[in-house]
Amino acid sequence: MKNYDEELLLALQTKQDSLSKEAVANLKDNLINLHETFRNIYNIFLNKNVIRAYEYNDEARLSTLTLPSKEVFSDGQRVSELSLRLAELNQLYDYAAHSFKISAEALTLVQLKRLTGLLRYIEWQQFGVSSENYMTDCLSLLTKETRSDGVSEKMLMGLGKKMTMATRGAIEAIRDFTSYQKELYKHTLRTTYFAGLSFDSTLPYAKGEDKFINGLRKVMVGGKLPFYRELVVEACAEIYGDKAEELQNNVLQALQNLPAGDKPEAKAPTKKKEAAAKNPKDSIIAAFFELGRLAFLFDSVIKKLEQNNLGYTKYGLSFGQKFALWLRRFAAGSPAVVYKTAFVDPASGSTHRKEIDFDKFIDKLENRLKFFTSFANSNPQVNKKLNDMADEDLDKLLSKHITESREITTDLLALDNFFKENLAANKKLSVKGIKIEVNNIKQVISRVVEFRHEYISAKELLAAKPAL
Repeated sequence: MKNYDEELLLALQTKQDSLSKEAVANLKDNLINLHETFRNIYNIFLNKNVIRAYEYNDEARLSTLTLPSKEVFSDGQRVSELSLRLAELNQLYDYAAHSFKISAEALTLVQLKRLTGLLRYIEWQQFGVSSENYMTDCLSLLTKETRSDGVSEKMLMGLGKKMTMATRGAIEAIRDFTSYQKELYKHTLRTTYFAGLSFDSTLPYAKGEDKFINGLRKVMVGGKLPFYRELVVEACAEIYGDKAEELQNNVLQALQNLPAGDKPEAKAPTKKKEAAAKNPKDSIIAAFFELGRLAFLFDSVIKKLEQNNLGYTKYGLSFGQKFALWLRRFAAGSPAVVYKTAFVDPASGSTHRKEIDFDKFIDKLENRLKFFTSFANSNPQVNKKLNDMADEDLDKLLSKHITESREITTDLLALDNFFKENLAANKKLSVKGIKIEVNNIKQVISRVVEFRHEYISAKELLAAKPAL
């Protein structure tokens, strides 16, 4: 036992280093993707008024990843229950992505079980179809209620696919942490408790095992190490069982991610990942799919601006202004509405003044929405089209959309300011603010710019690398 546990300890230390280098980053990235994607789903439901906004902030439940209820509710409770549960779930994804401690040491078996429970709360691979998972079915029904415009349902299904992929990635990382923690548990069990007990080898193994485990359970009462019978049975078999040596070899090989019987060798998958990361095109294609995150934001902004415009033309104008607007429309033969806006840039302090043709601006936003929606879903045809394009053409197209999106954010803030100033005193209408959407648009643009910088750096690195 001593030799095996010493060898196991070395393997565990190597595994811990490997987890710290790869699995930690992989799990964090997938949790961040899950939070961002689910937040988009949640906001679409809010914007479509199929659920209500609910302020949820229970630190005790968040820190233990306590899941929302899964109990069946009545039709009368439907909106309130889904509003509460999805608000809870949104906060839990946020907590897991940004506050949950992720490391080989911190992710105990208890923490891993809780995290897995969060990832399985919705079965995303069954999203949009009939599911035995009650909450998955509820979410699918909510999606059907957004069919009125066609765009929202399509976006939700695309986001559901992204949740499926990110969940799979997170589960794969959790499996790595779980295998490490299980073997660490068994190692601690043997080195801490086994030494004070003796295994009665005169009895048949099954009876000797029961006698040993019952004695072990009594010794472990009140200790820091929890009693997991399944792992205790494995720990016994690896030392006292008929196939102890075979089981020990299997454990050591599993920690190295090798099939039983294989010998350690260089990990080819890691090399493939490194090679893939050096391909500049990967970064710029990722930038376009990042742009897809703008789809639901633009959809929300368009709806809010149109509501504000309707309110302004109905309540924000005097009789004389309404009559003058009617004359201009009649003379021009079109329903054009031009707003004289002013916006103070907080970064530079300068004031931007601009006349915005509202209808043309909305048309522009809708065109961008169509473009961004094509990247919001995992579409093999779109991916192939991007791969077939020359790198330089992709970069030129991406730069164009970065510039235009930045200009649009300035106009959006100007219109937001205009409507708030002109409708603030009117009690008949509440202004639909868009600052949250604009800030989220800016964040997406920043991430797109980061991908473009990665692309440029990779191109420069390849250009500087001498030919072999």
